[in-house]
Amino acid sequence: MVRNEERKREAALNINFQQLDRQTKQIESQKLRNAQRLKRIAQAEQLFTDIQLKKRNQLEVLSQNWKGKSAEAILSESFSNHEHFYRQQMRQISEQQHILNQEKRELLKQEEKIMRAKHEVLRGGGR
Repeated sequence: MVRNEERKREAALNINFQQLDRQTKQIESQKLRNAQRLKRIAQAEQLFTDIQLKKRNQLEVLSQNWKGKSAEAILSESFSNHEHFYRQQMRQISEQQHILNQEKRELLKQEEKIMRAKHEVLRGGGR
């Protein structure tokens, strides 16, 4: 009778541990996806920065070679539009990074909570 109770308790603890282990694996998977997304965002940020520098250089070369009031107006508007686009893209990138970093912190908290629960189960206190 006592042995049967011990087996049931051990089976319940094993099930609890397996559930916690699955949750840990899901969190690890989410963390990996977030890290990959952050990497792609950093690459996009670098790409937009490179494009910004190229565009700025092109406009400077044009402004040196292209004279007159209408040329100045066109170049100024082009540069202004490009600056606006660049700032908008950088803002979106920054917002996305912020969201992903918040998710990362939340996943770390969940992971820590699961690890404590696993330790409880291993100590036999997973009630």
